[in-house]
Amino acid sequence: MQGRNMAKKLLSWRVIPAIVAGMLAGSIIMTPAGAHVTESVKHLINKHIKKQFYTKKQSNARFVLKTDSTALAGFKNGPGDVPSVPAVTDAAATIATLSLPAGNFAIFAKLYVEDPTAGPVDPDITVVCRLEAGTDIDENSTELLPPWRAALSLQVVHAFSSAGSAVVKCRDDQPAPNTTTVYRQLKITAIEQGSISNVALT
Repeated sequence: MQGRNMAKKLLSWRVIPAIVAGMLAGSIIMTPAGAHVTESVKHLINKHIKKQFYTKKQSNARFVLKTDSTALAGFKNGPGDVPSVPAVTDAAATIATLSLPAGNFAIFAKLYVEDPTAGPVDPDITVVCRLEAGTDIDENSTELLPPWRAALSLQVVHAFSSAGSAVVKCRDDQPAPNTTTVYRQLKITAIEQGSISNVALT
């Protein structure tokens, strides 16, 4: 019985140094590992996260879809006279104006033109229309043939640094005063964009 107790005591004294040695070895191993993790976190923050930090305004501009875009539109259902003026660029050729605030806009216009009095005696009435937004323009033309009606569509993009307007101008090639060539269902729509690009095509 006494021998058994002595064996237990010797076993206990052998286990304690083993436990201490294991703890020391573990701390030696964990120290560089912990340092590596710490350095990795610092590297992640300093080299990656900080450089990619955005303010709320920057992150909204870069990542958030612009779902609150403004769409502005106007209409003239007509009938309205297509001016008989020397050039479509003349101020007198203006048939519709849509006022717009500062911003980037994609602008669309459509209408149709007709001359119910046209016929074999005067078969070739040409109508030219133009959409202007600042210095950005689009132009389209049509020749009225039976049934003496044709549709026209126009589009531009423009960045307004201050309030401005989109203007539709049209002219026919008839001598003034000609009031039989008319436009109908004229619409102008301007949709605000986060950014716009307009480049020459290759």
